Amino acid sequence: MTFTATALRRVATGLIVDKYGRRNTLVINLIIFAGGSLLCAVAPNYPVLAAGRFIVGFGLGGEIAVAVIMMAKFFAAKHRGTAVGLINVTAAGLGNMLAPAFGILVFTLFDGPDKWR
Repeated sequence: MTFTATALRRVATGLIVDKYGRRNTLVINLIIFAGGSLLCAVAPNYPVLAAGRFIVGFGLGGEIAVAVIMMAKFFAAKHRGTAVGLINVTAAGLGNMLAPAFGILVFTLFDGPDKWR
């Protein structure tokens, strides 16, 4: 759910940034992310948790797209490509690789019918 929403939002964020600006778009995405996180925290069942994760992914996709654009401005043109590539690899690539392993660890440590929490 999260990765699907992230991909959808990353595609749309470029258009939104052009219309409303980077700062406004980042704030909106942070609010969406926080709302989804809050929904996940109070989820009474798995379907509500899944919906919360979709909302989190939607906000996260926008945050990633805007953050990369904003970070690129801090680097000289000569090093910008390398910097943006490293940001994407460490934030998205490494995080996406480690997240499932962390999930398996959590499910191993917590047992019972409510272990999805």
